[in-house]
Amino acid sequence: MGTKRKGRTVPTLSAIPTPCHMALVKLAEEDKLKYLISQNTDGIHRRSGIPTHKLSELHGNTNLEVCSKCGKEYLRDFSCSGGNKRHRTGRYCSVEGCNGALCDTVIGFGENLPLHVVQRGFEEAQQADLCLCLGSSLTVTPAADMPKLVGEKGKKERQEGEGNHSHNLVIVNLQKTPLDRLATLRIFAKCDYVMEGLMRELGLDIPPFLLRRNIVLSHDADRRVTVAAVDSDGTPVTLFVGAKATFKASGRTQKIERDDKDSDTPFIFNWKEGDGDDVNVKLFFVGHYKETPLTIAYRIHDECGSKKVVATFDPACGRWDQEVETGLDFNNVISTKGMTEEMILKKYPKKMIFDKRHPEHPLTLKPSVYHGGYRCNGCFTLGSDWVYTCPDCQYDLHPACAQDHERMSGE
Repeated sequence: MGTKRKGRTVPTLSAIPTPCHMALVKLAEEDKLKYLISQNTDGIHRRSGIPTHKLSELHGNTNLEVCSKCGKEYLRDFSCSGGNKRHRTGRYCSVEGCNGALCDTVIGFGENLPLHVVQRGFEEAQQADLCLCLGSSLTVTPAADMPKLVGEKGKKERQEGEGNHSHNLVIVNLQKTPLDRLATLRIFAKCDYVMEGLMRELGLDIPPFLLRRNIVLSHDADRRVTVAAVDSDGTPVTLFVGAKATFKASGRTQKIERDDKDSDTPFIFNWKEGDGDDVNVKLFFVGHYKETPLTIAYRIHDECGSKKVVATFDPACGRWDQEVETGLDFNNVISTKGMTEEMILKKYPKKMIFDKRHPEHPLTLKPSVYHGGYRCNGCFTLGSDWVYTCPDCQYDLHPACAQDHERMSGE
């Protein structure tokens, strides 16, 4: 108390996730970590690689804003705090036909937490056999009530003298917490040290932090090339401050610079006669991790098409790596246009599916809202008209993408 912070501080947007953060990412990949509940608003857990379907940010994310009308989320590479009681950021939803006001997601003092986030947290705590609390003071409710559920179950089991304790609360903190009395194991140490030791015992390596960027390139019937960025769940992400397209056959270049960094509008490059089929797109980033420009090769094949590039940047050496994931043929994206319910059910007979990419809730086949426009969470390209959707989680799949699900059930 009363002491000054030692050393140079780093903005959260430039912060490198700690060994503890990255250990949790690895545990999630190994499916040993089933769910992560965070009280932090810095967005580092999401940036480090924790899948969004395994993460609840109870108090919000300074880089995430949401439409007040349709609930669509937008992830930014800058702080999007509204700075007012209504949380309005001054931006508007880009979903066609919506235009709702966007609001930041950070919960202020005295404000209620989003009900669906709190409910999900309690649901996961109810199912947990082991709850690991890392660095939390456990004084703020309702967040502290979630590990308390596990701790109370474990204490009851110990009091009843059962040999096999199936519920355990483990608390790691340098200071005492109100839930220490419920803990099966109490560790007074730094979280990094504890997680490094745990990973050694499990025989798992802590992965280095790599900045992951999902970039979608597509073209339409007029051969216009569109470039956009999305998060792992399809949420639009604002990443770029500029882009340059070089058409190989003609040598023509087209450069777009974005004065308004807040814009989530994709870059669109117009094709001209003689430009040929091959184009190199050079992307310029906001650069919180000093990302160098990235060049992606794209081929304008067929009438329409798309592909997703997963680009990873290593801040330690300043190098990009690329991996191409083949996108869904754009003709399949619009194949449901104008189809009646009777027609769509002949082609896709199951009105409700359970998809392995979204195991939490079933997806229901229905017409898309707002003039039919949406972005598929499977292939990350735009879709229209009919969609398999989970409205609570804003998870959408093209009917064609949904054919790859593992199991289906009718209503």
